Amino acid sequence: MRMLKLFIPLMCSLLIAQTTFAQTNAKYIGADTCKTCHGSIYVHWKASGHANMLRKAEDARKAGVPKPDYVGWSDILYVVGFKWKTRYLNNEGYFITEKGRNQFNIETEKWADYHAGEVKKYTCGECHTTGYDETGSTGYPGIVGSWAFEGIQCEACHGPGSIHTKTRSPADIIVDRSSSLCGQCHIRGEDPTVIPAKGGFIRHHEQYQELLQSPHKNMNCVTCHDPHKRAGLSTYRKFDCSYCHAPEAEEFKETEMAEAGVTCTDCHMAYIVKTAVKRGPWEGDIKTHLFRINIDPNAPQFTPDGKYSKGWITLGFACLRCHADRSVEWAASRAPYVH
Repeated sequence: MRMLKLFIPLMCSLLIAQTTFAQTNAKYIGADTCKTCHGSIYVHWKASGHANMLRKAEDARKAGVPKPDYVGWSDILYVVGFKWKTRYLNNEGYFITEKGRNQFNIETEKWADYHAGEVKKYTCGECHTTGYDETGSTGYPGIVGSWAFEGIQCEACHGPGSIHTKTRSPADIIVDRSSSLCGQCHIRGEDPTVIPAKGGFIRHHEQYQELLQSPHKNMNCVTCHDPHKRAGLSTYRKFDCSYCHAPEAEEFKETEMAEAGVTCTDCHMAYIVKTAVKRGPWEGDIKTHLFRINIDPNAPQFTPDGKYSKGWITLGFACLRCHADRSVEWAASRAPYVH
C-alpha cells in the first residue's frame, strides 16, 4: 500500500509532464475538427455563450442579432457578447460608440449607451477568443492582440489539439477540472480575494471570486456545471442541492415556500450581479455564487465605498426581490424558519 501511494503521484507527475511537452509542440486546429470525434459535445457547445462571445458580423446577422440603426452590416467587423447584451466593432476593430445606442440589451430588447462618444479599443480577446496572443496583431488598429479562433472554443480550455487528433491519446490534451481554470476568465481584475461591485450590484462574471468566498470554495465548477453546455442547461449535471444538503432539503419540502415553488437557488443564488439590466432594487440579471445568506438585518452587502461585495448574501437580495412590500427586519424575523 505504501508503494502504491508513492507510485500514483509519480505517475500523475509523468502524465502532466508528457501533456505539457505535447502542448508546447501542438497547434490550434479549431472546434470544427474536434467535432469529428466529439459530436454531441460540439452540438451543445455550439449553442452556448462560450461559442458566441465573439462572432463575425455575417454570422451574427444570420443569427438574427440586431445592429445599431446608424450603421450598416458592412460597417461591422465583429459582434461581441451573447445572451445578455451585444456590442459591435467597426472595420478598424474599435467599438462602435460615436452616437451611443451601441449596446443591445437582449432581455429588454432596448439599446443602451456603452462608452458613448469615446474611442475604445477591443481588449477582451484573452477571454473571448481561443489561442490568444497579447503580443500579436490582427492588422486592425483597434484590436489588441491576436488569436487563432473567435469565441471560446474547445482548445481555449483543453489547449492546442493538433497532436491529440493524431494520437487520440488523453496524454496529448489538457483535461483540467479545477475551478481555477474557469477562474482565468470568470474573474474581474487580478485579485481573486475581492469581489468588485458597482452601482449597488456585483459586476458581471466574477463567479470565481464569489466561489472562493463561499462555503463551496473547495468545490469545482464542473461539480454542478457542464462547461460544454449553456449555463441554464448545464446546472446540476451530476447533483442537485439535496445531494449534499439532504436534511435541509427534506425540511424545506414541508414549508409554504416550497409549496409556492420556491427553490434553493432562488434564495441562495440571488440576483446580486448585473451585466446588462437592473430588474429592480434587489435584482440584477445574473445569479450569485456566494450561496451563504447572512440573516443579520444590519449586515451590509457592500463595502462603504460600494466598490466591493461582502462574501455573503443579505436578506434584501435573498428575500425582498419577491417580498417587495416587506422590510429587511421582517425577513430577519422569518429567516430562521425557512427550512
